[in-house]
Amino acid sequence: MTPTSLPWKSALVRGAIAIVLGLIAIFWPDTAIFTFMLIWGLWALIDGIAVLFLAFQPQARDARTMLLVQGAIGVVLGLLIVTHPGLSASVVTWLAGVWFVVRGLLEAFAAFGTSPRGLLLASAAIDIVLGVLFMVNPGGSAKGITIVLGIVALVWGIALVVIGFAWRKQPSMQEPAAA
Repeated sequence: MTPTSLPWKSALVRGAIAIVLGLIAIFWPDTAIFTFMLIWGLWALIDGIAVLFLAFQPQARDARTMLLVQGAIGVVLGLLIVTHPGLSASVVTWLAGVWFVVRGLLEAFAAFGTSPRGLLLASAAIDIVLGVLFMVNPGGSAKGITIVLGIVALVWGIALVVIGFAWRKQPSMQEPAAA
């Protein structure tokens, strides 16, 4: 294998995987949503555990209550999703919306005690807006986001395949001779 053969092959494989995942999300959004919910549930669970661990660090004394609430919500929601993946996407998306709003409010509150606070406030605002959108139309939000992400994955995949073939056409660099 030459040094330049790996990048074009990597781009081609990554592109093909992205195309397949994109098509699944576009044409079978319910399957994609189910899979996404499992992954998101694991993420919420791991994030909640990490936040709970953080709550008991000596440096977190001032924010301990907020971290305990945020961590507990993440753990409970994560366990609910992972142990009951058959719940409707609407219910899970609505619960995710609640979680995003609570998380956003807690982040906004925490931002006023830290510096710099701009990015934390921006993150809080995004969480709150996303949470409200999820709660207002949970089923449509889940399917809509899945299809949009599928389109993005499809476009990325096509771009990576094109890049892979373009890189393949470039002359390969030979390894320098050992002295």
